[in-house]
Amino acid sequence: RKRKNSFHAVGCFGIKLAKRRVSTALPWVVQSFANLAIYSTLPAETLAQLLSLNGTPMRALTFLCVAAAGCWTLPNVVQAQQLQGQESSTGCEASLRGLSVVDDQTLWASGAKATVVRSVDAGVSWQSCGPQGFDQLEFRSIVAQDGQTATIASAGTPAVILQTCDGGRTWKEAFRHPSSAAFFDGMRFWGRERGIAFSDPVDGRLMIMTTADAGLTWQSVAPENIPLATEREGGFAASNSVLCVGKGGRAWIGTGGTKSQTSRIYVTSDFGKNWTARPCPLHSDAAAGVFSIAFHADLKLLIAVGGDYRPEATSSTTAALSRDLGQTWQLSAQPPSAFVSAVSLASMDRRAKILIATGPTSSFMSQDGDNWEQFSTFGFHALETSPNGSVYAVGSGGRFAKLNIRN
Repeated sequence: RKRKNSFHAVGCFGIKLAKRRVSTALPWVVQSFANLAIYSTLPAETLAQLLSLNGTPMRALTFLCVAAAGCWTLPNVVQAQQLQGQESSTGCEASLRGLSVVDDQTLWASGAKATVVRSVDAGVSWQSCGPQGFDQLEFRSIVAQDGQTATIASAGTPAVILQTCDGGRTWKEAFRHPSSAAFFDGMRFWGRERGIAFSDPVDGRLMIMTTADAGLTWQSVAPENIPLATEREGGFAASNSVLCVGKGGRAWIGTGGTKSQTSRIYVTSDFGKNWTARPCPLHSDAAAGVFSIAFHADLKLLIAVGGDYRPEATSSTTAALSRDLGQTWQLSAQPPSAFVSAVSLASMDRRAKILIATGPTSSFMSQDGDNWEQFSTFGFHALETSPNGSVYAVGSGGRFAKLNIRN
């Protein structure tokens, strides 16, 4: 009750102040709330210095009152030592690059040699349930709807999409492309019914498929609605996250492969019917480009990560941001110091959001996508976040981990 009354009093104060100075005070109060999670952790002397640099005493008083109330309800900035991983095994030796988290109990993963594994007890035990007759294929893309239903796409020839409705006991072929150039790099769903998958270029353009019946059937997007690919352009099937979907039919596809100072991000806002391609400042080469994209809805921020996956290579550009839904991009100020293949948005107590990025040799965290800090020398291939905000990872040798974020 005391906290609620204090917060109410501050709100009334802010309203009175806004009425007196609407043009300046109210927007600043709103910004104070937006920055509170950062400023509330600063020492008193530092905070006082910041306030004296640019602001009137009235603004300072408003900020301090808002911070005093807000500190009761908002968590502090997450520090690296608060991130702890619990690594275990899925019982297979395959390199796992596809991960789908239905909830904190139901997990699916996929990868090399037609491997598919499933857990219905939060990763304590795993069941091998890959399709028969596809032993030489890598299924690097997987989307599960529940403990019984999952869809997988192959990164190789033949390019196929398979689906199970009985927990992996049997698989049905939903799509097959005859071209040897077809190679699925990613697959995502907007909900249970509508989904999208894409392949490396076929006949000079990315091959993009959509479904409106939960993956039972797939249709090709009209080639004329997809920009022409540049020389050797393609996607990287490293983590099933180089394709990202958002509300209202939005989706983003990252590419690389072309020797250039910039990679490209394909953008759609109508469930994949029409596409444009925008430059992204991540360096592009045969082994470099965009490997993963995540959307931070609270900040209205897109984050693209990647680099050069070759162990001997140095990745100079590994993260970029967009604040206008993918139309323009800028490099992160302090990016991950090594190649990363996946990025995902996790939650702390369902309130504070934190970005996690991982690659083969290390893992990183960021509050804003602009400044990254390494928190582990352990790395993975793929990340996925549960509906509750917990983040999971899979990697080489059948490894699996759940990342714990503590206050």
